[in-house]
Amino acid sequence: MVMLLLLMVVVVAFVVLRDRIPMVGRAAVALVKVEGLITDTSEEIRLLRKYGSNPLVRAIVVRVESPGGTVGGSQELYREIRKTREKSGKPIIASLGNVAASGGYYVACAADEIYANPGTVTGSIGVIFQTYDLQGLSKKIGVGVNTIKSGKFKDTGSFFREMTEEEKQIIQGTIDDTYEQFLEAVIEARRSKLAQAYLDRNAKATTPSLAADSTASSPTAAGAKPADTDQVAREVVEAHLRSIADGRVLSGRQAREWGLLDHLGGLQDAIDRAAKLARVRGRPVVIQERRKRTFWDLVQSRTDAVSRLARHDGVALEYRLCFD
Repeated sequence: MVMLLLLMVVVVAFVVLRDRIPMVGRAAVALVKVEGLITDTSEEIRLLRKYGSNPLVRAIVVRVESPGGTVGGSQELYREIRKTREKSGKPIIASLGNVAASGGYYVACAADEIYANPGTVTGSIGVIFQTYDLQGLSKKIGVGVNTIKSGKFKDTGSFFREMTEEEKQIIQGTIDDTYEQFLEAVIEARRSKLAQAYLDRNAKATTPSLAADSTASSPTAAGAKPADTDQVAREVVEAHLRSIADGRVLSGRQAREWGLLDHLGGLQDAIDRAAKLARVRGRPVVIQERRKRTFWDLVQSRTDAVSRLARHDGVALEYRLCFD
């Protein structure tokens, strides 16, 4: 009887944990999902650190399905991915889903390589700040606000008064600075790949016969001998990036042609690539922690965007695709 109970416990434990831990002795590829608006990234960071230190996990795939989010949250996750790569030595591949734009793309840049579907909505490199003007509404319903502040700029962005030109200039200056930080991060992570894309585009423009099949991976990613990208000045790479870093969205195929990503393919392609870079033989075990979603999680996911706009937390700069 005791043996039967122990056997039942083992079977139940296996069923519950089989998606979380690899089979004994088998190498695994871990999957970390970045979904929705990027704000609190503590869970993603916890998983990256966990998988980075697990010897059975040979590679990590970061699946991004996000229109972006806060500047701080995007930067924090970007740095953690870079840190995990450097500390663990494990390959990290980003896989872009339906939408991986602005802060979602910022996060993906930290990976060794980026995969996206041809129709993935990505790009949208830029910073946005939005606030409502509720003066007319407040007068109509007879509701006002009393403000006591320590400095004249403390209520910048208030819903209940117009912004002054001086305030607009201050916010624009902060936006410009965080925009430059976005560009610096992309160049830091993908300079050689952007340089290669610049050279490829120039070659196509001067020699039309060299134009490659637009559905294939880039020449460098496909294994062809790359040009000497180190000879392309940083200023040239930056100008190449700035030409499409104006907030516009790009398809996955367009983004690859500009050097913003490496391969066209889905999640399984990214997993296979991660396993190959990690020299995993055979089909790898894929592990991920499945978060148990409660009813409150469902309600919160539906109201998160509304509550974010409804409350006034002061100036909020975001690396986010504008879909309001």
